[in-house]
Amino acid sequence: MKSFSDPYLNLFQTSVWILFRRKNVVADFANLASTEWSGFVAYPSMWPLEEDDERYDIVKGCLDPEDTERQEQRSNLYKQMQNEASAALNDLNAALNDGRLTAYGRSASTSGEVQTIDAIEWTTLNLNPPRAHILKDAQYVEPWLDIRLRSKDVMAIWPASGGTTELKRKRSAKDWDAVDRCINRLRASNEAVLSSSGHSLAERIKRMLDNDGLSPSQIPGNRSLRDHISKLRGSGRIPQRQSR
Repeated sequence: MKSFSDPYLNLFQTSVWILFRRKNVVADFANLASTEWSGFVAYPSMWPLEEDDERYDIVKGCLDPEDTERQEQRSNLYKQMQNEASAALNDLNAALNDGRLTAYGRSASTSGEVQTIDAIEWTTLNLNPPRAHILKDAQYVEPWLDIRLRSKDVMAIWPASGGTTELKRKRSAKDWDAVDRCINRLRASNEAVLSSSGHSLAERIKRMLDNDGLSPSQIPGNRSLRDHISKLRGSGRIPQRQSR
């Protein structure tokens, strides 16, 4: 993205938008090679503060090492700014988790076309913009590459005027929230059925949904469930099918 008018933002751009609400700052972080959110947050002195920002002199100025009062002011301000950055990232993570905001990316297992990243993915993904990873075998693994969000969706939740707009998750007639909850329950209990065939797992999920009191119109069909299961397996969210 070279300008804010482009339709997509990467995760880093989205985070700085939530934090600063300045379009020029968003454009500055369009192309990132090695910058990560954790490193950015660690050094508030590198933040793009404007000169009329009341924090500018303390954060950017050259302080006398002997001026303990000003040094303490800077230290306290750094902590405050880092807390604000953490809050911005938490807001982004919450919006992705509850489906208010949809992300798109390429599955690392296939490196194919860009596809929608299901909300359930964010229950295990750790955000460190512009990337998101899981911890697998003591190593950081990125199941999704080139993650993007629609700028208009980001602006709808976090408008330029500040604050947050409470948007409800878009729901289809089928209750995919309930499907995700079933999968989370199976995953939490390490159920062996997660490694069974897509058909067997889909049937198990349908029985759970029925037991939970969902109406037939709310329960996705077998094919839709199998497609959902395939996507989760492709991204590493649930185990691959075990061969007999």
